[in-house]
Amino acid sequence: MKHLKFNAFLLTLLLSMAGITAAAHDIEVENNGKKIYYVWTNDNTELAVSFQGSSYGNYSNEYSGNVVIPESVTYNGATYPVTSIGASAFNGCSSLTSVTIPNSVTSIGGDAFRGCSSLTSVTIPNSVTTIGNSAFYGCSNLTSVTIPNSVTSIDIYAFTRCSGLTSVTIGNSVTSIGSYAFRDCSGLTSVTIPESVTSIGQSAFEGCSGLTSVKVASDNSTYDSRDNCNAIIETASNTLIAGCKNTIIPSSVTSIGDYAFRDCSGLTSVTIPNSVTSIGNSAFEDCSGLASVTIPNSVTSIGYDAFSGCSGLTSVTIPNSVTSIGSNAFSHCSGLTSVKVASDNSTYDSRDNCNAIIETASNTLIAGCKNTIIPSSVTSIGDYAFRDCSGLTSVTIPNSVTSIGYSAFEDCSGLTSVTIPNSVTSIGLFAFNGCSGLTSVTIPNSVTSIGRSAFSGCSGLESMTVASGNSTYDSRDNCNAIIETASNTLIAGCMNTIIPNSVTSIGSSAFSRCSGLTSVTIPNSVTSIGDAAFGACSGLTSVTIPSSVTSIGGYAFYNCSGLTDVFCYAENVPTTSTSAFYESPISSATLHVPAASLSSYQTTEPWSGFGNIVGDIVLKCATPTIAFANGKLTFECETEGVEYVYDISMTGSQSGRGNDIVLPSLPNTYAVSVYATKEGWVDSDVATKTLTFQAKTGDANGDGEITIADITILINTILGNGNAAGSRAKVTENEEGR
Repeated sequence: MKHLKFNAFLLTLLLSMAGITAAAHDIEVENNGKKIYYVWTNDNTELAVSFQGSSYGNYSNEYSGNVVIPESVTYNGATYPVTSIGASAFNGCSSLTSVTIPNSVTSIGGDAFRGCSSLTSVTIPNSVTTIGNSAFYGCSNLTSVTIPNSVTSIDIYAFTRCSGLTSVTIGNSVTSIGSYAFRDCSGLTSVTIPESVTSIGQSAFEGCSGLTSVKVASDNSTYDSRDNCNAIIETASNTLIAGCKNTIIPSSVTSIGDYAFRDCSGLTSVTIPNSVTSIGNSAFEDCSGLASVTIPNSVTSIGYDAFSGCSGLTSVTIPNSVTSIGSNAFSHCSGLTSVKVASDNSTYDSRDNCNAIIETASNTLIAGCKNTIIPSSVTSIGDYAFRDCSGLTSVTIPNSVTSIGYSAFEDCSGLTSVTIPNSVTSIGLFAFNGCSGLTSVTIPNSVTSIGRSAFSGCSGLESMTVASGNSTYDSRDNCNAIIETASNTLIAGCMNTIIPNSVTSIGSSAFSRCSGLTSVTIPNSVTSIGDAAFGACSGLTSVTIPSSVTSIGGYAFYNCSGLTDVFCYAENVPTTSTSAFYESPISSATLHVPAASLSSYQTTEPWSGFGNIVGDIVLKCATPTIAFANGKLTFECETEGVEYVYDISMTGSQSGRGNDIVLPSLPNTYAVSVYATKEGWVDSDVATKTLTFQAKTGDANGDGEITIADITILINTILGNGNAAGSRAKVTENEEGR
């Protein structure tokens, strides 16, 4: 459920943006030697404390030290009450250490003190009724807070990431605590929920890893800690919605709610009573200290990410009552050595004591551990089955398996050897992503589908082999890469890859996180470089991009921290995402381009971001090819706009410039040489071809008869008209380039 965390961050950002007013501050008045900025409210009869300028961030640290907000302000001979602290009023004032709020203030706006990392104390008066969303978000030095009885609601994210907060007192008038309100308050050791609270949002106390005591007032009819179990239980549904490291779950609880213990790193063991029937999504996610868990026979479902990231968990037993296990339930449990399924479980079965959870109906292995032996009954490796199992060193997949799922072995950093059998037809997205210890891999001829980034981050890969009979993927010329035949796209490479001329595009993430790759030369056949193709290749110092490349995708060379030189031969600047070199040190790197294109690169992003751009590339024409057909010589070259200079040696040699040269097919031997030339370019290498004609006597057109047509051909040849149409002379060719 890492995606939920990211979405929560986006929600915070959007809410923060929504709270920012577009109006400039209206007045500024000093109080105790400090300027305080205000905007008018309530038809210009009251004032709200604001930030300086037209929007938050126009000025940095406009408030610092100790700020005392007055109850009223006298301005132009009139006195106005200060009734609120506006949205983002003190946002980002990292030098603010304390603030005194007067009794005239009734509301604290969204993001009001967000990011005030030096704020150590704040007194909220009894006049305040609402605390806005993210009001104290990230006030990491705030140690204690008392929410007065006047406050009725604590909005979402109000005290998120106040990691220094050790004590909080919630007033008896508070009826609702918003989602994530105290999230990641890792210093918080105890919390008491008063009887007035009737609503607690999702993950309100998530990540409070230091919590040892959670109390609910005995007369709270909605939430009840029951038997002093250090937990928050919703009475109506008998669901435990928040716990701490000393929680004893009482037998009245029937379900462990979503996120109930998520990020509680101090939790070392938990015993779930027989009354519980379900364990919610992410219920114990990232409880890294959890070493022991007992799941009773009453449990029928385990939610997604339920134990994900419990790296200290060494063993788990799935009782016969469980009929549903969510995706990723045991992902990132890198310490798991034993996974057992009760022998009478008709849905999941460990089969042959293989230390794995197998879904009987589909024969899919959905969770494994470092000692797993996959039995021959398994037909598919499920999504996330071994993800982050760093203790797994080798795996042999049996011939019964036909598919390897999404992220199945992702981040198994200790995995050095894997055998993929001929039965496997598909390898999912990110299947072996981050397997940095993997040195070689062989793709059998049965595989017809490989997901994006399947081998991304395999920084130790030295060899990639594709079976010769594979009609979909082909390593071609032993180039240590996986190439999709139909599209001529290189979709996975390694540190020793030589990209063959058959490749027309570098696929997304093809070399992503290949830290052993030090330099790469892309052949002239390639026209496009995909998204993140060389992302995070930290050892990459030099890149050569040919003139054939017309497009470069987003993050193509993201975070290539060792990059010093890029050689781009394209006369026309390729269409390039502005993020192509994101977080790569291009400001200190050198970009080498054709002299004629220097100004174009200097004025086009992201190329213009290179610290040194030099026009030192001299372009050379490609060596032409020589063809003979229908009595004519023709020349072709990969470089556009060239002129051909040729020489033909025979009895009476000829030379000149151009193309489509007519040769009479009299018995003779012709030595043909040609090179390509173009203004501003270096001439190509010389190509040569030897043509030997062995005509049949008299029968010039080769129809088996000597007729007037043969005579006409011979006359035209003698006269130099060069009409060799219909000639059946045998031609022997010998071609070379030098």
